[in-house]
Amino acid sequence: QKTSPNPWTGIFSYRPDAPAWSQYEALLRYDPARYNSVQAVYFEAVLEAASGTAYARLFNVTDGAPVSGSEVSTTSSSATRVRSAALSVPGAAKEYRAEVGVSVGGSVTIRAARLVVDANG
Repeated sequence: QKTSPNPWTGIFSYRPDAPAWSQYEALLRYDPARYNSVQAVYFEAVLEAASGTAYARLFNVTDGAPVSGSEVSTTSSSATRVRSAALSVPGAAKEYRAEVGVSVGGSVTIRAARLVVDANG
């Protein structure tokens, strides 16, 4: 497992032959005990679609499933920040990973991905 001071930054390019999801290597740990009064949690990614539509979503490694409502997309060929609608706030510590996808024949670059936590205090 790879770690870095800011594990959700870097560049990862992906070009599939068929529609599929590919994992972005960085792992994020979310612990609600670190925040006071969490109001909302969002998934945010910076994507580029050299062609086609670029997609990203949050995958819950702890529970082994994609996070409902986390998918974001863009058709922009320049780095574009995209943010999901508010996600369900996890009640327990979880590990997440970003996944990227692209329309068939397209190409995507993910430059960053993160959880944005809206909390009081």
